[in-house]
Formats: sequence, structure tokens, C-alpha cells
Amino acid sequence: MSDSTPNPIPAADGSAALERSVMPPGAGSPRWWFASLVFHTLLIIWLLFFSPVRVIDPNAKVAAHVGPERARQVVEQIREKQAESIQQNLRTLEDIRTQLAKLEEAKRAEFTQFAREMGKDAPAKAAAQQQTIAQAQAEILTALDKAGDNATHFVQTRAGAFFDEMADAHKAARDKQSKILQMQEEAQAILSLGGERSAPALNAQNEASAAQDRAGKALAEAEAARDPSWGSRKRTALQGQIEHFTYHLKRGRETVLNADAYLADAQKRLTVAEAVLARRKELTGKAAAKAAAENTDAARRLAVAAAKAQERAEREATDAQKRVNDAPKTLAAAQKEVPQLEAKVAELLAQLQAEPVAATAEDQKLIELQTAARQRQIEARQAQEKAGQAIAALRDSKADGTAGVGVLDVLDKAAPTQPTAPLSNLEKMNLGQIYDSAVKAEESLTQSYRRFRAIDLAMLRRTPLSKAIELTEVAKVIRPDLEAGLQASVDSGEDVAAAREAVQNAKAEVGAMVRLATSMLSQAKGLDRTAGSTVSAEDYQAKYDQLQEMEDLADLDTGGWDADLTAAMQGGVPGSPSSGAPGAGGPGAPGAGGPGAPGAGGPGAPGAGGPGAPGAGAPGAPGAGGPGAPGAGGPGAPGAGAPGAPGAGAPGAPGAGAPGDNGAGGHGGFGRGGIAGARGELGKPEEVHDRVIPLPGRRVAARGASAKWFFADSWYFLGPFDNTGRRNLETKFPPETVIDLNATYPGKNGVPIRWEFYQSATPNIQPRMDAYYRATENPARSPQENYGRALQYIIYYAYTELWFEQACDLWIAVGSDDFSKVWIEDKLVWASGKDLKAWQLNEGLRKVHFKQGVNRVLCRVENGNGPTEFSFVVSLLP
Repeated sequence: MSDSTPNPIPAADGSAALERSVMPPGAGSPRWWFASLVFHTLLIIWLLFFSPVRVIDPNAKVAAHVGPERARQVVEQIREKQAESIQQNLRTLEDIRTQLAKLEEAKRAEFTQFAREMGKDAPAKAAAQQQTIAQAQAEILTALDKAGDNATHFVQTRAGAFFDEMADAHKAARDKQSKILQMQEEAQAILSLGGERSAPALNAQNEASAAQDRAGKALAEAEAARDPSWGSRKRTALQGQIEHFTYHLKRGRETVLNADAYLADAQKRLTVAEAVLARRKELTGKAAAKAAAENTDAARRLAVAAAKAQERAEREATDAQKRVNDAPKTLAAAQKEVPQLEAKVAELLAQLQAEPVAATAEDQKLIELQTAARQRQIEARQAQEKAGQAIAALRDSKADGTAGVGVLDVLDKAAPTQPTAPLSNLEKMNLGQIYDSAVKAEESLTQSYRRFRAIDLAMLRRTPLSKAIELTEVAKVIRPDLEAGLQASVDSGEDVAAAREAVQNAKAEVGAMVRLATSMLSQAKGLDRTAGSTVSAEDYQAKYDQLQEMEDLADLDTGGWDADLTAAMQGGVPGSPSSGAPGAGGPGAPGAGGPGAPGAGGPGAPGAGGPGAPGAGAPGAPGAGGPGAPGAGGPGAPGAGAPGAPGAGAPGAPGAGAPGDNGAGGHGGFGRGGIAGARGELGKPEEVHDRVIPLPGRRVAARGASAKWFFADSWYFLGPFDNTGRRNLETKFPPETVIDLNATYPGKNGVPIRWEFYQSATPNIQPRMDAYYRATENPARSPQENYGRALQYIIYYAYTELWFEQACDLWIAVGSDDFSKVWIEDKLVWASGKDLKAWQLNEGLRKVHFKQGVNRVLCRVENGNGPTEFSFVVSLLP
């Protein structure tokens, strides 16, 4: 051991102590510290200025020093390794294409038989439409005459009552216009099946339909001229008086006209209020008895809450009784007031004639367009009369046996069969050729699916095949061109990385093709109604009638504010697996790349495990996309109808449910506790309004704590599609034919768009279309202005899946800004008014049927100008 390393100093307990360090002589002096500081400073300066410095750029690619021969070997191994998997997917695509071709062939044979049956009596069936069309055209002219009179009065008086009457008349004409076009379309479909002898009548009907379409456009121009006329000048003092008295006159006339309906509604509200009050009294008595027996704070709180609920019910019953009592008095007052108001308005109008005010240019345009709309409608009626004469002449002609012949040719012209490469030499193909074959196979099966859907739609909806093929347009999915990258030569390490990326992209794209093709095949099988038996024209007539009923109930204008669709949703044609309108456009089958893998969303808000966000088990293989396993959502959050304090069944949050019969809280997902029974007997949940506080959710169990209302909070959005000038209001875009959450489509201005996941914390949900927003962003504008511009005059779609442990019939509340439609399991359950409007939570109620398990929900929303939002809220009261 050297002198510089001393021996350890023995410790008192015999163990070795810490070693003492040895310092050189003078090491602790100030001179030594100063010299050390100078030395180390010079050393650092030398390192900074004279030693080489290496700068690391995290974004720079690492140069791969690989020779050309080795690079080619690596890429060849990568391509060979993935070729087998991609080849198998191509075989799967070809197999699906073959199955679709067989289903299409069967559907063609079915249509041929259908066309022969319908074509035999084509003249009689088409003639039956003429009287109904003529009646509707006469009603349009009546409405236009009324609109013209009110337009003239409005220009003279600037009275809002005349403006409103004009707008109402325009709306009535527009509604009749839609019905006429539908009936004309049916006549065209029937005549197209009649063979050569029906050709002259079909041509005449085509001309009549074109004239009616021109009349509709002229009506739209007159409607568009209303608002500019309104804002073109202010009212004079005399016109202001006319405005005042015409307003009250309109109100009085409405009171007289709707007196019976008002009284019936008041009596209905009274019945509901009395039933609720009786139930509240019963619950209050039970809660008071429980409080007296147990003498606990929880029981006393329950009794107080029940008493307050009873007080509210008593006030509502008193108000309802007052409305019933006041109805006769209100009617009598209106009947007395209306003649007086009419005389006063006539007096003021006479004064106005003596002091005329010049009309503005906007006023003159309104009058001119109103006159033009009426003239176009007269021309449409004349054209339809000629078509009716041509159809009537068919009855005297002899059938030539050509009914139904060659009708299907129009499909092959609009959606021709795409050639595909034979797979006999698949093993000899390189990856580029395999990928190109997969793209062509997808195009071929997509066109086959489109023709299949068009045939089914034509039979179900009495639509000409030429129109049906337009409505079933399946936008081609944008697939990247990878063929060149898959066959490119490789000379360096950088080329290896690019080649590997191309192979990975090809594998992912072909996998997405298989998922989309699987979804199309599933939909086609669901629309195969024959099941080995013959479906007659009578069967399709029954289905057509059922679809008409569904559409009338779904539409806000014809079905009213609240309508029950449950019976219609569960009807159907013999051999049909679905009672909805599959041919009318609905989402694809489950497993088309749906929400994240089971459980990926995790337990969400009350009873709702939302779909996983992109990347969290996002679109998986077919069948792997559904919502989480039963129970993944867990029980509702506290206050959502769940029991209150220990041992108490206190109500939860406002509007979230009353106490249970035994003070044990709400009884389950379908609201069997509290006042649900009373509401269920009355057939409708209590009126939904802005004060309702729905909770987020997507899963409903048969039992467990529950809110009264929940809103679907997890959605996939696709958009925007162009709707400039509202010209695509009735255009069916890809999601109405098939749902493919992996697909990319051309959107507004040709910008590629994809489905984007979004989870909302509020029931009024605003769409997420970030990809389009980023692609069209203008740096010169603010983010708010850019986003606002992206939302103007568009159509977008929202898709979600709701899970129910058991089948049930429940009320839904739908609201949107602006026009919207909703499908549940391919069945149209909601269509709002087409006027531009603001969002309301309670725009309309529909009672619908939810099947056990996953229920697919597709919403289509239009936005005119300004912001846009929509909501889909479900009542858990039966």
C-alpha cells in the first residue's frame, strides 16, 4: 500500500471508519485556488472554440449508408413478406365481388318480373295519378293567388301580417310542389315499364315534370325576393297603424279558427297535470309516513322534496284548469273583436289609397317574380293536362308485349361494369400490379352494389331507374396512387424507407377496401328479400304504402310536433328483414369500421361508454367496431336519478327523475321508478323544453340509476358537402348509401374529407370538420372568420351507435340549425322543416323503436348562413 493511501482509522466499535483524503501540500491556500480557477477557465475556452461541435437536428433524416445491392435485397424482402397478406385481401375482394354479382343478378331477375307485372297495367296506374296531380296543381294556384294578393298589400302597407300571410302561402305552394314532383316521378316510373306503346305518354310526362320543376324554381325565386323587399324601406305613420291593427286582426282570426284545437289541447294538458298531481300526492304521503316512522334526516329531506314537487304539480294543475276555463271567454272575445278590426283596417286602407307611396325596386321585383311563379305554374298545369291526354289514349291501344323489356339497360349506361384483372396469374404479379388490381376490384364491386341498390330503390319507391341510379350514387373513395412507389427501383438507404412506407400504405388501403366491401355485401344481403321465394308486386305495393306512412310521420310538417313511429318501424314486407327504407338511403351495416374496439371508449358519462377516439382502437376490422361490452358504461353519475343520501331516494339533478316508490331511488334505465308509470300511461313524456338538463350517454341498461333524458355525445362527422344556393337540399351523398368510417371523399370545393371523431359536453353539438377548415384556411382572416366561412351553405353528416340491453320504444327529441333528417337502423324517423331556422332542443318529438343491442343513428344536417348545431336527445321515460 502506498504512502498516499493511508490505512483506515479504527472506529470505536471496531468497524472501519471513512477514509481520510490526502491533499497535496499547500492545496488549501488562496494561491492554489486562484491557479486552479485560471487553469479550468482556459480549459473550457479551449473546448468551446477549438474542439469540434456536433449539432443534432431532430427533424433531419439519418443518412443510411447502405450499398445499392443491399438496399435492393432489403426492399425485396419487405415486398415479399407483405405480398402474401395483400394477395389474400385481393382474393377476398374478388370473392365479395362475385357474391355481389350473384345478388345483383338475382335482383335483376326480381325486377324483370316486377316490371312485367307493373307494365301490364301501366296506363291504368298512371291515369290514376292524374286526378291527384291536377288537384294539387289547382291548390298551388290558389296558394299563389293568395300570395300575390298579400304581396301587393304588403308593398302598399309594409304590414307584417300581410308579409306573414304571403310567406305562409309560399310554404303551402312549396309543400304541394314537392308532392306533385313525387307523384309525377311515380307516373314516370310506371310508364317506363310499359314498353314501346307507353313511350309517347312517357315523353309527355317527362315534359310535364320538367315544366313543374321550372315552376318550382320560379317559386323559389319569389320566396328569395321577400326579405329584400321587406328591408327596402321603412313604414310611414299611416302604415304603422295598419301594421298594428292587421297584427291583432290576424291573431283574432287565428283564435276563432283554432278554437276547438286550443280547447282540446288545454283539456289534454289538464288531464296530464291531474294525473301527475295524483301521483305526487301519493308519493308525498309515502315520504311523510317514512319520515314519521324512521325519524332520520334523510327521510325528512325526502319528505320535504316530495312536498315541494307536489306544490309544483298543484300550480301546474291550477294553470291548466284556468286555460280550460278561459278558452270559451277567449273565443267569445275574438268573435266580437274580429269584425271591428276588419272595419278599422278597411278604413285605414282607404286612406292609404289616397296617399300612395312609391314602391322600391325590390318591391317591384317581388311583384314581378310572384307573377312569374304563377305563370310558370299555369304552364306546368297545361303540360300535365297534355300528359294526361296521352296517358288516357293508351287505354285504347293494344298491348305489344314489350312491357318491362330493356328497362335495365339504363343502369349499365349510368354505372357500367368495370373490368378486373384475372387472378390466375396472381403469383406472378408484383405489388404494384396487385394494388392496381385491388383498386379495380373495389371500383367494380362498388358499381355492382350501386346498381343493386338502384334496382331495389326503383321497386320500393316507384322511382324511374334513371332517377334511382342518381340517388344511389356512391362517391368513389379517394385511394392514393401507390403503383409507382411499389415498383420503384432502389439504390440507397433513403429509397428503402420510401419503399417500406409505400408497402405499408398499400397494405392499409387494401385492408380498408376489404372492410368497405364487407359492409356493402352485408347491406346487399340485408336487402335480398326473396330468400328463395318470389316477392310479388303486391308485396312491394304494401312496402311502398308503409314507406309513405313512415315518411309522413317522420316529416315535421305532416307528422306534427310529436308522432309515434314505433308500429311503422316494426312493420315490413314478407321476406323482408327490415321494415325501414333500406333503398331510401341509410348507413351501412355494423362493422364497416365503426367506433373503437370493445371497451376502447371506457366508461363514459352516465351509463355511456362513448366510441374510442381515433387511434384508441379506432376503426377496426369488420365486427370489431361496436360499442363496449355490456356494463362497460357503468352506473349513472350521482344525481342522475340515482339514490341520494344513504337510505334515501331523493331526486337527482333537475329533470332527472322522481323518488322511487320505496325511497330506493329510480328503478332502472327505462325509468320504471318515480312518475314514469304515470307518464307511460299517458303515452308521452312531459314536454321537453330548454330547462331540461339531459346527461351524456350512449348505452342504456335494463336496470340501474337513470336520468330522464340523455343526449348522444359521441359522434363521427363527415363534411362539408357543397349546398350553395341550397341546390343540393335533396341530393343524397355517400353516407346515405353506405357508411365507411375509413373512407376519404371529395367534399366542398373538391377538398378531401374524412370522418372525424368528436365528443360533446353539451346536447347542442357543433360539427367538427377540421380537415376542411385547415385546407381552406386563409392566413389573412381570423380563425373565427375562417371557420365561419367554412360552415356556410353546406351539408354534413353525423354518425353514432347507441346500445340497449333490451328492445324498447322511447321518445327522442331532435333539433337542428337548419334542415335535418335522422335515420335509425336505415329507417327515416325525422325530417325537419326546410325553412332556415335556429336550433331548438324541442323542435320535434318522435317515438321510435330501438332494437336490442347496437342501433345505428345517422343524422344529416344542412346549414344555410351563420353557425350550425344539432341535438339528438332520448327520453328514458316509456
